[in-house]
Amino acid sequence: MKYVKYNIPYRGLGTEFSQNDQPIEYANNFTNRYVNVFGQAEKRQGMKRFGNPISSQPNLNALHEYIDKNNNSTYFSSGGGKIWRYNTATNDWDLVLSGKDSSATMMSRMMQDKLIFVSHLLGVL
Repeated sequence: MKYVKYNIPYRGLGTEFSQNDQPIEYANNFTNRYVNVFGQAEKRQGMKRFGNPISSQPNLNALHEYIDKNNNSTYFSSGGGKIWRYNTATNDWDLVLSGKDSSATMMSRMMQDKLIFVSHLLGVL
């Protein structure tokens, strides 16, 4: 009888194939793609661009959502020291905050009907 040992993928079961585990450095070359079991770049199903591209083409690193009392969602995106709000009427992203540290990653928390933006370098914005 022949035994084959497969190591559990380091990102958890069902997330990768251990026989084709690629280093994370290769991920910089893909956008909405991953390496499948055959070694080919495959599109992640269900991922698509949300609205029109932001004109200045910033390096976005976070998406935030505010839900009001009536369950209406407002989306924000942040990156490069700026925050944009999604305009549902025009499908564009409107700049609402700028001038913050471009190396800081902005996070958000929703409390008492407010969306609070926090930077790990600056504190509350």
